[in-house]
Amino acid sequence: MVCLKQILDPELPPRDFRLEKGEMTPATEGVPLVMSSFDQNALEVGLQLREKIAGATVTAVTVGPEGAEDVLRKALAVKADRAVRVPLEQDCKLSGGIVAGLLAGAARELGADLVICGRQAGDWDGGQVGLILSEELGWPGANLVTGIEPGSGGLVLKRELEEGYEVLEGNVPLVAVVTNHETNVLRIAKVKDTMAAMRKKVEQINVEPQGGRLELASLEIPVKEVNCEIIPGEDGGEKADNLIKRLLELKVM
Repeated sequence: MVCLKQILDPELPPRDFRLEKGEMTPATEGVPLVMSSFDQNALEVGLQLREKIAGATVTAVTVGPEGAEDVLRKALAVKADRAVRVPLEQDCKLSGGIVAGLLAGAARELGADLVICGRQAGDWDGGQVGLILSEELGWPGANLVTGIEPGSGGLVLKRELEEGYEVLEGNVPLVAVVTNHETNVLRIAKVKDTMAAMRKKVEQINVEPQGGRLELASLEIPVKEVNCEIIPGEDGGEKADNLIKRLLELKVM
């Protein structure tokens, strides 16, 4: 099972970022939405592992409204075997803990034995879901994984460290939290597979949200005051003199 999240396009200009009226969530209408980048790495790790284990399957799972199915169709376009959405209640206030609980419920329902997550979502950069999910399931978890290979009787996980790499061996069930690496850049879907993905079924699993340990207390866009002042002067020298006087008045030099 690979966990995916739909986020605002990180390339969205700051001037276009706004909040839903009366809500503590970003507005998504009329702005581009994409799959979180670390989740793309996680999906590629899952697809590569499936190609090396006979009979293995990849199920892409996301938590969110119906519109979030777009990321699932992208997963289907690169040949994920199944796509499952966990719908949200209208008044559900999401946090890393709540999302982890919902994904844990989906993993149990699907009978998953390996859950792969991105290191952090590209919108909040919380970096909480993967390891909280590991705790929720009671499974061992490995962070900063760049690749997973089948090993003798289990799995071999390669972890990125500051000074190099660490190789871990383990057995399922486990949770792998993936970081980006040149070996796990998500493959590009073929046009015919993208079109076929639009016709494939996206399943739903209903999971009761549980209270998270951390709650978002407030969210606001900072207001930045910008003042513009034109320095008068007949020529460059006079303007420079007036600029120095003004800066001294403002006590910034």
